[in-house]
Amino acid sequence: MRRLVPVLVMAVLLAAGCSSGGGGQDGDAAAGSGDDSAVATTLPGVTGTVPAEDLPLTSVTTVEAELPPIEPLAKPTGVGEDGELAAARLEGCVTGGSCREIEAPLAIWPGAQLAGLDLSFAVLTGVDLRGADLSGANLTSANLSGASLAGAKLDGATLADVNLTGASLTLASVRGADLRGADLRDAIIDGASFQASIFCQTIWVDGTRLNDLC
Repeated sequence: MRRLVPVLVMAVLLAAGCSSGGGGQDGDAAAGSGDDSAVATTLPGVTGTVPAEDLPLTSVTTVEAELPPIEPLAKPTGVGEDGELAAARLEGCVTGGSCREIEAPLAIWPGAQLAGLDLSFAVLTGVDLRGADLSGANLTSANLSGASLAGAKLDGATLADVNLTGASLTLASVRGADLRGADLRDAIIDGASFQASIFCQTIWVDGTRLNDLC
């Protein structure tokens, strides 16, 4: 499974030490505890813990990622008539200072400077916003399913109830973001950072619902 959550699980590390012959007394103590329910798994960006049994075993592997160079565009573009119209709508709303409820699916704008912009309830399915700066942007209830946000900055963004299903967040910075009610099923988060973000009723990439940290 390539969509994996970077998680540190002490129990897994101890088990690995035992299997390699280096467990020693620590390994014997871990094996003899017999209380798996007491093991807590720390999620990146979450202040608190989630019981290890609430996460699938496949989610305990850290995935490294590399990002190809991103060539920023001065203004958005699109493929075909629909793409060009979407790009024009996106450029117009950015110029006007608000993109609330904008419909600009499949628009292409790598490196876009959209920090602090109101994109709430926007339809941005399949957009290419690689390397874009969306820091502090309001993306409440926006539809970004299938979007390419690799290397994007979403620090401090409001992502409440956002649809990020199938989106690429490879090496994205999502620090201090509000992810309450967000849907990240099947999103690619390799190398992404979620430090200090808020998780509540959040559907994680593997379908796990994070309810314990509201």
